[in-house]
Amino acid sequence: MKELTYLYENSLKACEIAGQNLELEPKARKQQLSYIQSEVQELSDALEETDLVEELDACIDSLVTIFGYLQKLE
Repeated sequence: MKELTYLYENSLKACEIAGQNLELEPKARKQQLSYIQSEVQELSDALEETDLVEELDACIDSLVTIFGYLQKLE
């Protein structure tokens, strides 16, 4: 759990540095959802290709994009 907290906090810092929009507006949330869907598709593709490195990358990217969505809800 400690690692997830660390990842969550660092993803927030990365969003701030990148100037990412943390608005709660539906348009911003829909955009974030499209990022999540893209990462899940990458995971599906990696599973299909049995590429463990890409699977791990897609899992981490999915977590980061989900954290971004959660940050919009805070």
